[in-house]
Amino acid sequence: MKKLLLIFILIINSCASYQSSFTKGKTEFESKNYSKAIVLLEKHIQKKTNDIESLFLLARSYRKLNNFKKENIYYSKILEIEPDNYGSLINSALNDRRDGKHDQSLKKYLSVTKYYPKKVEGWIGAYSLLSNSKSKNYNLKESIPYGEKALELYNETNPKLYKQIKSNLGISYFLTGQKELAYQYLLETYNSGIRINRKDILKDLEIIK
Repeated sequence: MKKLLLIFILIINSCASYQSSFTKGKTEFESKNYSKAIVLLEKHIQKKTNDIESLFLLARSYRKLNNFKKENIYYSKILEIEPDNYGSLINSALNDRRDGKHDQSLKKYLSVTKYYPKKVEGWIGAYSLLSNSKSKNYNLKESIPYGEKALELYNETNPKLYKQIKSNLGISYFLTGQKELAYQYLLETYNSGIRINRKDILKDLEIIK
């Protein structure tokens, strides 16, 4: 009986210790003591390996310390447990793009459009990758539907970005030979003050006006 009681006490103390590590780690994170937060949170996940909140706090702590490689490791762990975790998909997509891993970045943005079709970040991320001539995934024609969806969502949430995306889409239409749509989009945004840095397009717009 005494042995059972002792085991029970040890289990309770162990649980309390790990819970305490998480609570203290979260407090250190909120106090911007990221290195201390990492030590405590890593102790916590030794036992609770699938604790998504702890893993996410670890990722964010490493981000604050500019250790993006470690940050992405924890996002990957989260996505193994929860493939549709929004924060991990978006943040790791941004990191992958910065590191030149365009295929991985695009795959994650497309996952966001699948799991969260009403969130603009996935659509604009996919559009910006596919429409960027420096991207390994450059495909201007394929980018347009993603830009149009982003445009639809920005119209509801951010009028300024709506105009910028519409201007970018106008250029995409121009470059893919769809000049009627291009001029429709570009005239609207040009008249509202959005700058266009292509002289060939500006010349045509001035003639139309």
